[in-house]
Amino acid sequence: MQEYLYIREKLETFNIENRLLKLSKEFENKKVAILGANEAFKAIDEKYDLKSYFNIVGISDGNQQNIESVEQSDIRFISVENLYFSGIDVLLNFKDCGEKIEKYLRKNHLIKKKVKFINLLEKSFLEKLSDILNISKEAFITYRKTGQIMPVFDSVINYEDGAILSHFNYQKKASQLIEKADKQIRVLFVVFDYRQWYLNNLYFKLRADNNFKVLPIIVLPNALGDREAVFTDETLKYFRDNGYNCLDGIEHDTNQAVMIKALKPDIIFYQQIDYLKSDYSPKNLSEYALTCFVEPEFSFKKQCDMNNFTRDRLDNTWKIYASNRESMKTFKNSVNAGFTLYEKYRANTVSENDWFWSSSDKSAHNRIVYSPSFDVKKYADALDFIEYQKNMLDYVLTHPQYSFVFIPDKNLQKQCIENNVLSTEEFVDYINRWSVLPNVVVKDNLDAVSVYKSSDIMLTDSFLTAIDYFPCGKPVILIGNNNDIELNDIGEKIFKTLYKLPSIEALDIVLEDLLIAQNDYSSKERFSVLGKYNDYFNQESSDIIINDLKSSLELNSDLEEKENSEHEDNLKDENSLSEDNIEPKTDL
Repeated sequence: MQEYLYIREKLETFNIENRLLKLSKEFENKKVAILGANEAFKAIDEKYDLKSYFNIVGISDGNQQNIESVEQSDIRFISVENLYFSGIDVLLNFKDCGEKIEKYLRKNHLIKKKVKFINLLEKSFLEKLSDILNISKEAFITYRKTGQIMPVFDSVINYEDGAILSHFNYQKKASQLIEKADKQIRVLFVVFDYRQWYLNNLYFKLRADNNFKVLPIIVLPNALGDREAVFTDETLKYFRDNGYNCLDGIEHDTNQAVMIKALKPDIIFYQQIDYLKSDYSPKNLSEYALTCFVEPEFSFKKQCDMNNFTRDRLDNTWKIYASNRESMKTFKNSVNAGFTLYEKYRANTVSENDWFWSSSDKSAHNRIVYSPSFDVKKYADALDFIEYQKNMLDYVLTHPQYSFVFIPDKNLQKQCIENNVLSTEEFVDYINRWSVLPNVVVKDNLDAVSVYKSSDIMLTDSFLTAIDYFPCGKPVILIGNNNDIELNDIGEKIFKTLYKLPSIEALDIVLEDLLIAQNDYSSKERFSVLGKYNDYFNQESSDIIINDLKSSLELNSDLEEKENSEHEDNLKDENSLSEDNIEPKTDL
């Protein structure tokens, strides 16, 4: 879905309709094949009906998932190996890196020499020339305003297309803020889903620092395109119920995020960039604010897995505050700050309170965190997931010797609804079925770290959740996850320390061995990883981010307290609103 919407946005920068008309005249009565049964093809064909422009004889793609989507359409599929014998005159490319693809196809004799290879989504020579002139103009203006040539040169060398112009904007904005050093920097947090709000510590530290003025939190729909917004009301309610100053960012008459510009921020913090519509993306907001992305999870994937939508958003930010050194190293604007969630492991929490657990006997070693997720790659279909959850409910019910805290993965409800696994009502019923079990306490993700610290073991089917739990140093049982994701170095090392089960059939034996017999075979390897990557798990991320901001904007590097009544109120809020100290009003 993200890639589809990225292409839809990209089409706005091309005069595609005129290009299609021009090419249709040039290749009238010619046999045309399309290369790329991808989201670009879907987005363009949906809007323009390619068959009305060309004599399309087939579509080709090497990606198995794309091939399956072609087989369900009325267009003939041509394998890449058979393109040479297909009799085509034109190959219309919808993929990126068209020059490399054409070179590969011709070098390996997969298309004939006479076949015209057309990159539909690449700009024409005149458009590229226009971009060069525009960039040159902006480079000159940026140099005039900043008086620095090297940052301007660096942006031209290291960034592409719109990202160059974005970084020119940032240089001009940063220069303006440095000149007005006597004024507070206005900071805005943009939030889409409170379940992924891990910037509480950063928020309050900025509020307590005299260099910054923290504006009301802006809540935007965590939905892309025309899809119905999910959890916006719940997110607004969470912040308002707990005393945060927040606003609904959407003007519902126009469906525009007008509140962001109205508050005139100097710095904008995002933490869920995957949900960003182009209206309030870093690229479009770079003209008047420095945009920062703080990773909402500890990254364990190799960055080659990142889709074009996300990469485009991150390329256009001013700063990326990455969770670890391997996470965002392909981006020039990345700073290793650590994962903000891990700060909560070092905070004073209510983790020892017995209300987290049905069992108050800590010496029994029977406290299990169960955190289920849903991923279409893991389950054959909805029935497969529902059957697995039924089996888990039966297991918990028939094992009263164990005390469980049930914490659904932060995305579970969204995943279930979007994939038609459970309706909203069915999901509520599913949670209620867990809450009535005598040896289960249901909590939401906001209490997770406190629960983790007082637990003995985690049981989950989500590797991401396992990584959130990893700093505890306690064992994790990963069920039904064979991991088809290419991991980075730290991800591979963590994955090796987990106890992996294909199903819950052997769960009895493993739990008895780990909890009753205390045979934790991966303990030494687990603590070795925690020790080797100590800086990943023990960094004060908020301090690193604030000091980086101050260094970049030439501000006082020491945290200052505001000497006024507002500061005293903020400190009271900080003590009462810290996520680790919020008494839960209701369970899910």
